[in-house]
Amino acid sequence: MRYLLRVIKEEYYAVFTDSGVLLIFIAGLAVYTMVYPVPYSREVVKELPVVAIDDDHSAMSRKLLRFIDATEEVRITEQSGNMHAARQKVLNKEVWGIVVIPEDFEKDILTGRQAVVAVHADACYFLIYRQVYTGVYKATATLSAGIEIRRFTAAGLGEKHALRARDPLPMDGRPLFNPAGGYATYVVPPVLILILQQTLLIGIGMLGGTRAEKRRGEAL
Repeated sequence: MRYLLRVIKEEYYAVFTDSGVLLIFIAGLAVYTMVYPVPYSREVVKELPVVAIDDDHSAMSRKLLRFIDATEEVRITEQSGNMHAARQKVLNKEVWGIVVIPEDFEKDILTGRQAVVAVHADACYFLIYRQVYTGVYKATATLSAGIEIRRFTAAGLGEKHALRARDPLPMDGRPLFNPAGGYATYVVPPVLILILQQTLLIGIGMLGGTRAEKRRGEAL
């Protein structure tokens, strides 16, 4: 027991008398823990700018664009009729995506045909790509649900029955361990543990090097 206590005392003495090791253990850990989580402090990326290209110019297309702009994931900064100019804005990082509503969008919906909305998003950043896609998907799904419910009610179903027919098996999803759905909540804590281990290994290596230099000096 005395030998163990002596070793612990010597180790603490070696740590607190080595300025380089102290810098790694104290300043390094402080900077890591305070600076690393800052880029992820917002948890979820919101209000990403996108460009809308409305080739239909109908009431239905304008409604869909309002739905998209109302989501928390994206916001429509401008409407353009030039795909090349919109693509250039994505390449210049001025916007993060392009939403294209094709011609005959409203006509296809009213005639019962499937309408397609194109989304061009920057896939270099997965979080940004996911948010752009999610925002547009939520808006199109909301518009699609409203159209289906109207068709059911026009066929003679009541509002409640139309809602049930549109979504016969509703899902109630609740994230248990990451309610915000954020990146920092589930990534930063384990990464900080890894950083702590890495810092300790660096400090141990520096202590070993210092002792090796002392032994070499004593031998000479």
